[in-house]
Parts: sequence; structure tokens; C-alpha cells
Amino acid sequence: MTPQIKIFCVRHPQRNLPGISSRRSGETHFSRAFQRAFLSLAETRGIGGHEFIMPGYGIADFVWAQDRTRNGKGNAIHSRQLPDTITAFEMKLSDWRRALRQAYRYTYFSDRTIIVLPKKAGDAAKPALPLFKDLGIGLWIFHKDMDKISKIFTPRPRRPKNPSAHLRALEVLRRKFDLRGPRK
Repeated sequence: MTPQIKIFCVRHPQRNLPGISSRRSGETHFSRAFQRAFLSLAETRGIGGHEFIMPGYGIADFVWAQDRTRNGKGNAIHSRQLPDTITAFEMKLSDWRRALRQAYRYTYFSDRTIIVLPKKAGDAAKPALPLFKDLGIGLWIFHKDMDKISKIFTPRPRRPKNPSAHLRALEVLRRKFDLRGPRK
């Protein structure tokens, strides 16, 4: 099954800002380039979308949902079933501390949360790797010019802090992708 990507946020928050907000545009280009590189990975099978709104927890730059198999690798979503694992990604061009604050909120509805930074910002964040590990938030570096993803730390999926928020996120995915409910 080919990965599917949808847009979740109809109204873009950056449009509420003055026209001088070119930084957000750079971040959007970075995010889209990362998504293309992520989707090209061999193990990438599932569904996802950018600007995933989870009321009370913010807007994740990108979410990816997939089924887990017995060996722990992602599998394609068969029979249009609802996925069981959600990974939320937060991308920033420079401020890894701000990304960490935002990404922490996503741990309430996602099974895994990962921050994606360009090389310079990623190198600045590496000394704080123990903090990332304590919070259970991943750190990846995306080399946009080479379409290469360096996975510094990838946390194992964990139970979201708010199971009902997780169920609401799955429901949003179910509606957006016209998937069936939980497996029986």
C-alpha cells in the first residue's frame, strides 16, 4: 500500500501573523522536505498528515500512523483498518528548546514523539540528549540538501499520557482516511 498523506489544518495559523513571517515559510519547506525523505524510507508504510490539530495539545507539524507487527516493524494498513501507533513530529529550524516544549504536549496523544532539526540546531541539541531520553522524546537531524535523516535517538512507543486524547486522535485519523474502527 502506498503511504497516504493528508492536510489536517484547514486554517493555517501563520496566516494570522503579519506578512514578515518568512521564518514559518522556511519551516514549512523544511517540514515538507522531511516528509518526502521520511516517506522514501523502506520501512515507511502507513498514513499521515501535516499540521495535525489536537485541541488542547497543539498542532503537530507531521503525524504518522501505522500498525505494529509482532516483530515491531511498521506494516501497511490492511483492509482499511485503523492504525494502532501514532508518531508525532515537531520541526524547528533553530530553537530546539521551543520544539521540546511543543513536542512534550504531543506525548499526551501520541505513542511516540520526535523532534526534527537541521544539522546546526541538532548539533546544539545533542548535549541535552539525556533530557530528551528522560522525557521520551526523540531527536532526529534532517540534512535537507541530501534528503538524509540521521536518527540520533528514537524512543520506543509508549502509552500516551492521556488515553482518551489518543482515542480522539485515532478517531480524527479514522474520519480523515475513511477507515474502519478498532479490530475485533
